[in-house]
Amino acid sequence: MDEAKYREFLQALVQAQEMREIVTLLAHHPEVADPEFESWAEKQLESLDQEVANRVRCHFALIASLESLKPMFVSTFLLVGETFYKKGNHEKALKTLEEVLLMSRSLVQKDPEAHMPLLGRVLEVLGGVHRGLDRHEEAVQEYQEALGIWRQLVPEDPQQYEPHLGLTLYGLGQSLQKLHRLREAAEALEECLVLLRRLVQERPEMAESSGLETSLKELELTVALLRRQGEPM
Repeated sequence: MDEAKYREFLQALVQAQEMREIVTLLAHHPEVADPEFESWAEKQLESLDQEVANRVRCHFALIASLESLKPMFVSTFLLVGETFYKKGNHEKALKTLEEVLLMSRSLVQKDPEAHMPLLGRVLEVLGGVHRGLDRHEEAVQEYQEALGIWRQLVPEDPQQYEPHLGLTLYGLGQSLQKLHRLREAAEALEECLVLLRRLVQERPEMAESSGLETSLKELELTVALLRRQGEPM
């Protein structure tokens, strides 16, 4: 597969992703409360997901062999994996992201400075997938590795990387809680809480647009409960 065909393939994937987002928005728009439309939209989403899965399956090996295009490839299929993850298709997400993880590691070996953020994102999303599959030991390993990357990158660009640090701490805390590692869970979630409180103060639009204030209150209660449960008898 030459570069022109690869770019054409990527464009088709991006178009499928964009169409998926448009259909999803329309299906949940308050002015489009039509059961027939919702049924049609669901069929369209299933079709788009199948199209993405087929393209991944048919072209993965060929595209992965094109060394110069691997960064674009990894970024694209990270997006595909995230789409599966957000829709709850954890098995499909896992299959895609495990391959992407191997390639992102090879990119980091060749140019750590350029590709470390990409590896961090892959690990962060893969941790979420394993958490969704109740595979918390694996999730903890991925979150901890991602955490190391974000801690390294935050001083360079806090605006970009602190939100990732917060999300990773949250996921890590949730998986540690499921493994009954309560003290560690409380530490991770408490650090997440402190970070998010500061981000809300610095960027008020975050709380307004995402309902973060409610999440912070729930997180505060969770940390307090974990602290009590983790205390020695």
